[in-house]
Amino acid sequence: MVSIIYGLEHPLISRLKAVWKEVPKRMLKKKEEMSLISTPINNFKNLRTIFDVQEPPLVPYFRMISDILMTQLSSETETERERERERERETNTLACLAI
Repeated sequence: MVSIIYGLEHPLISRLKAVWKEVPKRMLKKKEEMSLISTPINNFKNLRTIFDVQEPPLVPYFRMISDILMTQLSSETETERERERERERETNTLACLAI
């Protein structure tokens, strides 16, 4: 949906005045509603809000998929860092005990 709206709002399409005059008013209103939903302002806040209240199954917007993956990778990286810190503490503790 977001890609379709972006395509319709592209300057090469949006400047086709004669074509837009032929589009029914209710369709133009629907396009405006979709534009408000898919605006990238505040990291797609409107779209995320709608996803939060909908029942699954849903097909998330690609940007949301990448956010989910980055969050997962970030938490995995943090877990790896915590493991490394724990190993360092154990090594330091063993070194202190050996002295």
